Amino acid sequence: MTFPNAGVLNHIVTGQTTLGVTCTNMTPYSVSLDNGQNGTAPTARHMKSPVGDLVTYGLYQDSVHTLPWGAASSGQGDSGTGLGTQQTYTVYGQVPVQTTPRPAIYTDMIVVTITY
Repeated sequence: MTFPNAGVLNHIVTGQTTLGVTCTNMTPYSVSLDNGQNGTAPTARHMKSPVGDLVTYGLYQDSVHTLPWGAASSGQGDSGTGLGTQQTYTVYGQVPVQTTPRPAIYTDMIVVTITY
């Protein structure tokens, strides 16, 4: 997911991406997203700059950012039943208003786990 450039974080910044899951027909599965390299919760993940500054963001299952996307074991994942073809899930991201750190490129890596 790429968030649009933002100079000052005095307004909410949003982004979205999709992920695809392909499982054998009739196979139940769950989809989990970890907290990233610097996060502590689905809504308290952190993108990090090369000098260590952080920008907080969250990942959600819904476009109004009320259903956090985290681990299935904590009830914050999603699940489905395989169809034998790709099923697409949208991941919605939100950077809340916060103190603006130094200008830089901020990154994080999320591990997606499919359990079946």
